[in-house]
Amino acid sequence: MASISPTPADLRLYLQYATLALPWFMIVVDLYIMCISLIVFVYEEGVEVKGEEDMYI
Repeated sequence: MASISPTPADLRLYLQYATLALPWFMIVVDLYIMCISLIVFVYEEGVEVKGEEDMYI
């Protein structure tokens, strides 16, 4: 009778793959968030500068 539950070896292999993939996943997410925040920051700064220039003129 074959056991349906995974063996400790399968779990160890899965854990190994998870620990290998997790840092890369975190790096990708971090870069994605950084790019979005940078774009938003630059856009907001541009809008503020344009508004101030209009006020001075």
